[in-house]
Amino acid sequence: MLRAVLLLLWASNCCRGLIPFTCTSRLSRDSRTCCPAWDDGSPCGEASGRGTCAEFTPPPGARPSPDFREWWPTYFFSRLCRCEPGFRGVDCGECQAGWAGRTCETAVPVAVRRDCSELPAVDRRNLVAALEKAKTTVTDRWSIYGSRGVGNGGTLTFRRSTLYDALVWVHYVTGKPAPGNGRNRPRYGHQSIGFLTWHRLQLVWFEDQLRNITGQRDFALCVWRWAGKPSCDICTPDFFGGSNHGNLLGNFENWTVPCDGPGGPTPSMDIVCPPGGVNLIVRFTRSPGVQLPTVEDKRQCLEMEEFDTPPFDTTSQNSFRNTLEGFVRPRGRGVGMHNRVHQYLNGIMDNVYLACADPIFFPVHIAGDEIWQIWMDNKERKGQTVSYPNHTAIYEGHRGTDYVTMFLPLYRNAYLLKPTRQFGYAYG
Repeated sequence: MLRAVLLLLWASNCCRGLIPFTCTSRLSRDSRTCCPAWDDGSPCGEASGRGTCAEFTPPPGARPSPDFREWWPTYFFSRLCRCEPGFRGVDCGECQAGWAGRTCETAVPVAVRRDCSELPAVDRRNLVAALEKAKTTVTDRWSIYGSRGVGNGGTLTFRRSTLYDALVWVHYVTGKPAPGNGRNRPRYGHQSIGFLTWHRLQLVWFEDQLRNITGQRDFALCVWRWAGKPSCDICTPDFFGGSNHGNLLGNFENWTVPCDGPGGPTPSMDIVCPPGGVNLIVRFTRSPGVQLPTVEDKRQCLEMEEFDTPPFDTTSQNSFRNTLEGFVRPRGRGVGMHNRVHQYLNGIMDNVYLACADPIFFPVHIAGDEIWQIWMDNKERKGQTVSYPNHTAIYEGHRGTDYVTMFLPLYRNAYLLKPTRQFGYAYG
């Protein structure tokens, strides 16, 4: 029982992120330890009672793999900070959502994700400025794993990056095909039950980092409620950028795409992330013949009774997850919901590896996260409990007991089913 409690605390109180820069030293690599010192000089703030450096428990059935995404993060580390309740962060130096102050005892309101289409001009400018800062600021907190390939026995190499490009790297690597056989073998974070949990954690992580670099503790991204829209009303030069024959106009028009250098983007893991990136973001709004999802599409999605169904991949029927992700469209043909929005925007947004390079990616996915929360709220009003499926057909990386791939701390997928307020945000 005690072991189960400790595992729960681990999943709910550690840091979030990529590869912490402080854990890329030769000492950290050789010892397989990522337990940075906090302000008091002790690892994980242990002297202040914030956490301890401890062995983590790999997921059940974990085995050595040359693909660093499998059984995350056993390829890199075996010891991480385990934070005490109320604390989180790579060094246990941050507060749990909803709390602030040096001892994390000051309550703060949740951040509110508002409708992008209704944001006042001053808030639009503030959001754009935060994204620009993330794109241009080289982060001293996170790094990109830059080895040429996996399993080659070479030295683990890391490189510096801007905050935004580090986030693109995570989505790029996660979106590459997963190892193993099977025509419908899903990618990490996509094409299976972990699609919603992976992207929820990505969005929460990004908002946390934007608050850190802007100093705005109530900062939140906005939601683009695309269902029923006749066109992209936020694709304007003064907001998320206009489009002219594939070229962005206005904001973000000079942004380049990371991992798009010589040899990339590529589905192969032989080249993890080609350095460089000289190509600009491409967006064709809209693809010929593609319309945004309708209000009826959204209604049918919310009517799905089951969170997900066997075989838990792109062929799953009567599945809320697969309907929202867009591989099935009830009483309709072609792709639906989330996938249809990506097709509509086209360009790099229609590239599973690099879609995150276009900042409109975030309000698009936030809309999906809101729909998920509405579905969960509807279940609660009916007195129904939603549990993460436990089934042998679920692939590694998507099971409830698996850690969300490419993020630290080791949040298990099943933990992300909690209400959004427990992660520090709500919708307004």
